[in-house]
Amino acid sequence: MNMRQCFDARLDFPVKKAGASLKALIVVRKKSYAAEVHEYPRGETAGEGGWFARVSAGLPFFLKWKDDFEVQTEGHLPLGRGVVLHPESEDAKKLKSRKRLPMLERLSGDEKDMLLALAEEKGFEGLREKDVLALSSVEPERLEAAARKLEEEGKARILVFSPLFILSQESFEFLCRRIVEFLAQFHEKHSDARGVAVDKIAKRFELSETVLQLALKHLLKAGEAQVLDGIVALASFKVPLSPQEEDILTEMEKMCFEGKFSAFTPEDIRQKFQISTTRLQTLLSLLTERKKIVQGKDGFYIHRRWLDEIVKRLRESRKKELSVADFKTMTGLSRKFAIPLLELLDEMGVTKRRGPGREIL
Repeated sequence: MNMRQCFDARLDFPVKKAGASLKALIVVRKKSYAAEVHEYPRGETAGEGGWFARVSAGLPFFLKWKDDFEVQTEGHLPLGRGVVLHPESEDAKKLKSRKRLPMLERLSGDEKDMLLALAEEKGFEGLREKDVLALSSVEPERLEAAARKLEEEGKARILVFSPLFILSQESFEFLCRRIVEFLAQFHEKHSDARGVAVDKIAKRFELSETVLQLALKHLLKAGEAQVLDGIVALASFKVPLSPQEEDILTEMEKMCFEGKFSAFTPEDIRQKFQISTTRLQTLLSLLTERKKIVQGKDGFYIHRRWLDEIVKRLRESRKKELSVADFKTMTGLSRKFAIPLLELLDEMGVTKRRGPGREIL
């Protein structure tokens, strides 16, 4: 049973009228199949006497990158030869688009060129090994070797080696610029907000977790963005605060410090200062950014100075094990607050849970 395959190819002969379609036969594996050949407009040739064209044919198999074929008239007179460049052609309405033609030029090259062309076509999505294997017969080992060369040349980034997952450098740089532009627009419209949630950026640009984290790490290292508690903002952005809110920040820090590890809930603070939940979260995050307080699980906040002091005491005790009871005695905390603090110390790598107690690392 034949299926219709539309693919881009490079021909060694021109169609009689550029931009027009030619009814023909293509010969593959010594058998002829009815086809329609549509040459790209004049001036958009493949160079060296070649021409780009879109071929649509009814085939019982799927042609892949660099498969060759012969083209004949419907009367079986030879016209020339062709080679498959992209097994999945664009829609006929997009044939005049020049964006695809540079990609076809790349696909005329070797395996490395092919890999880069497909990666650029995928854009932010990134190119996965299964996508390449669906379009070409190149072995995975050769694909990895080509990807390594592209990375060495600064043309692509390998996100995963096996199975291969790469992102073109051009797409990566474009994505980073778009994220920065998006953040700038967000700050302009929402100057009172800390920034944009990480998951919102992922959704906005339809990014995988791997690509998103790579972009954020790059922007963070380049000093273009700041990331805290799942919120992303431009590195230069600062939440504007009123004098009253600055006073609230000072009072919040004082409350936390004087509590000596006594946890307080965000709702307690919100009611005390009569501010919205959103604004409260912004202020708490600012204190965290300024390294004044540390947030643990379940809305648990403690002052940074007290946390540093308890870590110091644990280290100086030279003990290897710590029970919950010993920790309660050391801190003066009830079990309600001692457990969240121990969990925070676990997260920080100061302690490690072993049975009912902790190991001091």
